Amino acid sequence: RTFSPTGVIKICNAFSVNPTLYTYTVTGSTVEYISSSAGWTMLPFTYHNLTFSGSGDFTLEGGTINVGGNFVQSAGTLYLGYLDDAILNVTGNMTLGNGIINSRDAFEATINVGGDLNIINGGNLLSYSNSSDYVNVTGNTNISGSGSWSIWSDGSSVANIGGNLVLSGTSANAIEIDGESTVNVNGNFSQSNTSRLYLADGNTSVFNVGGNFTLADTSVFDLNLSSGGNTTVNLKGNLSV
Repeated sequence: RTFSPTGVIKICNAFSVNPTLYTYTVTGSTVEYISSSAGWTMLPFTYHNLTFSGSGDFTLEGGTINVGGNFVQSAGTLYLGYLDDAILNVTGNMTLGNGIINSRDAFEATINVGGDLNIINGGNLLSYSNSSDYVNVTGNTNISGSGSWSIWSDGSSVANIGGNLVLSGTSANAIEIDGESTVNVNGNFSQSNTSRLYLADGNTSVFNVGGNFTLADTSVFDLNLSSGGNTTVNLKGNLSV
């Protein structure tokens, strides 16, 4: 079975064929989930480009989704991990528009991005308290969103960013870390516009920056020390505030 490399393959409900029974060729193709319904279950599968544009929700209960190209989500909710650990591997860039990616229950969710992670508009990447989740980005992470949260963690999460972390939006909580989490930025960190980064709501958080740290006067980097938490910021480069 071959997915066409031209045009877009739109799936209005769920892709229910078990890929362990057939061999698929997906090189160059784009699959777009457009459902507005709730409660769909996704099977582990390998895509080339993967897009979510419908307002419905999908759950990868366990296993791995591989995306050989780019991942784009402009609407809806993708849940990772329900019956077992779940992994989303994206070889190219990952863009979250108004969509939500959310971990579920006590299982581990891991997102690996080979290119850049871009969170724009009202896109949200969420991690809840009863899960330990990981986000690994080889390239840059650019957050220019305007939603309530762009990245929020209430669990024991780790974010590893190989390039730069850039916050340039107007989100009240561009990054909010309430759990015992660690953020590792190999490159530079910069924050501008009216974005806000919030750390350690009564817990222990670590924020490591391998390059320079630049904070504009209109943005907020909130250590929230009054909550009784313990926040450590390690900086190897220059500090500009």
